Amino acid sequence: MGWMRRKPPAKAAFEREWEPRPREEKILETIQVSREALEAGQWEKPMDIREFVYQQSLYIRKRWWLFQALLLAALWWLLKNGVNDAQLRQCMGVAAPLFVVLAIPELWRNRTANAMDIECATYFTLRQVYAARLSLFSGVDLVLLTVFLTLGAWESRFTVWEGLVQFVLPFNVASCICLKCLYSASGTTEAFSMAMCLTFGGIWAVLVSNERLYDRITLPVWAAMLTGSFLFLGYSYVRGQKNWKNIMEVKPLWN
Repeated sequence: MGWMRRKPPAKAAFEREWEPRPREEKILETIQVSREALEAGQWEKPMDIREFVYQQSLYIRKRWWLFQALLLAALWWLLKNGVNDAQLRQCMGVAAPLFVVLAIPELWRNRTANAMDIECATYFTLRQVYAARLSLFSGVDLVLLTVFLTLGAWESRFTVWEGLVQFVLPFNVASCICLKCLYSASGTTEAFSMAMCLTFGGIWAVLVSNERLYDRITLPVWAAMLTGSFLFLGYSYVRGQKNWKNIMEVKPLWN
C-alpha cells in the first residue's frame, strides 16, 4: 500500500511551469500600436481654434493686463489734474511705449524659461502659439484703449483725433519695434526690446514737447503717419508670422 502514500506534484510548481512569460518585442509592439491609435484619434478630432486660444489665455499671467490698466488709470489721473497741452503730449507719448513694454515679459516668456524646444515639439506650431498670444493681448489692449480714449473724449480732456495721434500713433510704432525684436532671427533679448521701446518713447516725448515743431506738422501729415503706422504694424505681424521659423534656434524640421 506504499503507492497510496505517494503525493501528487505541488500545485505551485505546476502553475509556475505553465505561467505565461512576457516577450519584450510583443510589449514594444503593443506600445507602438497604442501610440498610433492615440495619434490617429487626435488627428480625427483636432482641437478647435477657439479652444486653443482659450487654453493659451489660461497660460498668460493676468497681472500684465492689470499693470496696463493701472498705467492708463495713472495717466488719466494726470490728465484730470490739469496738465497743459505740452505736458499732456509728453505724458501720453511716454505712456504709449510703456504700455507696450508691459506686454513684453509675457511674449518673451518661452525664451526666458528656455521652453522653445518644448513648444516646437507640440501639436500646434510656434507660429500658432505666438498668433494666439498676440491676438489675446491685442484684444484686451483694444478694450482698455477704447475705454481710455472714450473717457478722455467724454470728459473733454482731448478729442478722439488727439488721442489717436498722441497715444495710438506712438503705441503702433512701439508695437512694430516689439514685433521686429520678437521675430528677429538674431534672438534679441527681453531687456533689449524694452530698451528700444523706452528709447523711442523718450525721443517721441522730446519731439512732441517742442511747440514750434509740433505746430509745423499739419493734419494731412499726422493722418499719413497714423495710417502708415497701422499699415506697417500689420506688415510686421504678417512678415513675422511668415518667417516664424527664424526665431531663436527654431529649425525648419520642427513641426
